[in-house]
Amino acid sequence: MKYPKLKIFLGIVLALVAWIVVSGIEGDRPRADLAPASVTSGEGSILVIGGTRGTGLEIVRLLRARGDDVLALVRPASDASG
Repeated sequence: MKYPKLKIFLGIVLALVAWIVVSGIEGDRPRADLAPASVTSGEGSILVIGGTRGTGLEIVRLLRARGDDVLALVRPASDASG
């Protein structure tokens, strides 16, 4: 073998190209609909778990400023003064 590393490299490239070609043969699969159930504000409540400090509190504030109805699920010992 004159160039063993080149043959290994080309074998890997060929395998990757074959894998890409074969994976495209699966056909069209339906896409998941990732849109939220209610697109407009005011159509239901949004549950925020841990909405008393940090990121959860900021999310609650942003949702309230947007006009959404927000429910915050917190532990009994949490400080809800924010």
